[in-house]
Amino acid sequence: MTADATTAPAVTRHALARPLWLRLEPEWAAEVVRLLLPRSPGAAAEYALGADPLYRLPPDDRPAAFAQLDALWVERLGSGGILRDAVAPFATELGRRLLCVLRPAAQLEEGADLGRYDDAPAVRLVLSPRRMLEPEPALAFCTHEVAHVADMLDASFGYDPHRPLPGATRPERELARERFRVLWGASIDGRLRARGLPALLSSEGWHALARRAFPKGPPAGLIDALSRGGRPPHDELLARCTCEHGPAPGQPCPLCRFPTHAWASEAQVAAAAARIAIDFPRWAPADGACAQCLECYR
Repeated sequence: MTADATTAPAVTRHALARPLWLRLEPEWAAEVVRLLLPRSPGAAAEYALGADPLYRLPPDDRPAAFAQLDALWVERLGSGGILRDAVAPFATELGRRLLCVLRPAAQLEEGADLGRYDDAPAVRLVLSPRRMLEPEPALAFCTHEVAHVADMLDASFGYDPHRPLPGATRPERELARERFRVLWGASIDGRLRARGLPALLSSEGWHALARRAFPKGPPAGLIDALSRGGRPPHDELLARCTCEHGPAPGQPCPLCRFPTHAWASEAQVAAAAARIAIDFPRWAPADGACAQCLECYR
């Protein structure tokens, strides 16, 4: 269940179902308020004045009441404005979709995607509450993520979440996924800068990520073109992510998951394949293995 971020005194489910633009996961809102209250003089005492009467409500009514209170304080403490500013540049693309903000189970799960709320189309933004401690980086992150969704909704981009990643093996597909993330991110930030909006990374930052994702070097001039605002369609971006044959230097070993530049030879892997498969039944010889892991299976 999520909470309304507007000034609605009622705590019934009917009140929360109105077609408003923002829904906050109650736990996300509560954590943001907990983090930000100490930074606003007098806010903690004022929040307590509003919270005290809620403890006298019937137990079943308290969660919704506190969710409403926390949503109001998310607005008062400035985080609601950050979310509004991130969404506003894409109002046309997003249409009447709600923005639903949720906590991540892990930091790597942060990001935005298409979803639904009460059978209505929505943008699902998974966001660490701690990001709201730094308003400018938080705005840049949220704007960047909402821009991803705007691209997904743009027919000219041709986004297809079911389009397969390039690569014959799991490590190759994982590398292609990282390459796609870098190329799409560089394109989004280039377009944000062109509009005078906050970007997640500088052009140099995307170049650094590209060097790691393309150990043999990204396609010539591609990051520069994307950083200037270029946006190839989805299928063309994916085609640029094709992996070199075999594991690339710096790619994670599928067994130990650590990046390695020392891969075992195909002959060495083939000789140990039966023993490796006992411990890693989903592994295939084509996935490769680092030299250090192979020593354990000689």
